[in-house]
Amino acid sequence: MAIKDILAKVEATEVPAVKKVALAYSGGLDSTLSIELLRRVYKAEESVAITCDVGQGKEEIREGRRKAKLMKIKPIEIDATEEFTEQGLAEVLGGQVCRLRFPGITKEVTMNGLPKSVAVRDDTMREGLQIESKDIPVSEKLRLLDALGETGLKVISIGSFVSPRWTPQMACIDEIAEKFVPKPGITYTAAVFNQRGFERADKYFPKINVRTRQYMTHVEVGRIFSMRNYNRTPEQLLLDGDTAIQRARQDGVKSGAIMLGNPFGSNFEGDFTLEQSLAVLKEAMDRWHEHGLTVNSCRIIDDMGACMPDQLTEMLSAITERWPEITDFGLHLHNQRGVTNISYYQALKFGVTHFDTSLGGLGGCPYCGNGRSAGHVPTEDFVYMCEEMGIETSLDLDKLIEAAAIAEEVVGHPLWGHVSKAGPRPRGKTLYPKDMPFVETLEEASHFRKGPSVYAHQVKPWQEGTALASEL
Repeated sequence: MAIKDILAKVEATEVPAVKKVALAYSGGLDSTLSIELLRRVYKAEESVAITCDVGQGKEEIREGRRKAKLMKIKPIEIDATEEFTEQGLAEVLGGQVCRLRFPGITKEVTMNGLPKSVAVRDDTMREGLQIESKDIPVSEKLRLLDALGETGLKVISIGSFVSPRWTPQMACIDEIAEKFVPKPGITYTAAVFNQRGFERADKYFPKINVRTRQYMTHVEVGRIFSMRNYNRTPEQLLLDGDTAIQRARQDGVKSGAIMLGNPFGSNFEGDFTLEQSLAVLKEAMDRWHEHGLTVNSCRIIDDMGACMPDQLTEMLSAITERWPEITDFGLHLHNQRGVTNISYYQALKFGVTHFDTSLGGLGGCPYCGNGRSAGHVPTEDFVYMCEEMGIETSLDLDKLIEAAAIAEEVVGHPLWGHVSKAGPRPRGKTLYPKDMPFVETLEEASHFRKGPSVYAHQVKPWQEGTALASEL
């Protein structure tokens, strides 16, 4: 796309004006036109060009950041496509600005560069319960599903249509599918991993809709986990994807999606390099391209808890540079080692808007070697973080906290959420009483939702003559 065409798309975009705009570029970039583009987009009074003849991509961006720091200009990265990506574009600006993708704006953003809204997919009923006792009654699972339906979630997975031999916790999936009462405005779906699973779930359409998954192919970077979890080699999974591609062609669909499994490493095989993972993704991309179709969505799965925040941003950057057609990312990252919420924050800064979570962090994987310790980011914690940063989730945090409490009752043990234990940050009418007695246990800390009776028995040492007494 020519620069003049991009200008036509972005000039009308509302972004905050800045005094200075700068562009880091290599010798091959048409700097005059590009800096004019950035100046117009940000309505800048002054433009500065920073020459970085150090090659393409990441090294160029680092050099641009270094020079920008010397010039006392705050660096903010810009995502670009086509010739801009190929030239390793990096933008540095003074002041707060919006984060853009060319050609045209693909996501609304807040003033701090984060997405205006995100889509949260709670996986409690599927991956949360698949690692818990197989003896949980269907009535309790239905109670939990009903509580999730009150939280504002737009999409809810009811479980997995898989073999009860390998996942006995899902032996009751048909009974759940038949008995649950759908709530208006919610799309109910389920996990399916093969054609048999798809056919079992599809018989409940439209009550349960798994048809949007028809145009997604799945590849795994690791060999051992692929065979442990799916009973398929990576090569077989790649070939299995041809069915989805053929279906897309038959249905007139122009673009599909790829699920990239465990690209950061394996508990059984060790670390994977970025190059290894991109090579696997390329094989899947090539199969779509060979049939004249594009891929606009990529879902990244990490069952191993191997992902580090810096690795994630490096991978997202590498994928968008190599395949600009991919404009939508979804993340399903397990939380064995407690860093996944940080990775999700990094992904938010990159512009990712689709995230998988579960109530209280419930979940795990029987095939990765970590069991229940391979949980998720707690839904209530992620929603709290997003809402506090001004990112809309459309979810009711209080209802999520109540649902997390129900989830603990259903599975019979404490979960790992934080906001569900301490409550949201108190403000205004929810500020704690100044003379609140000692609060020590988790039960006493639940006063934010249960009321003061849970700590009424505690010591209240704020007697006359103490520092606090004059404030009461």
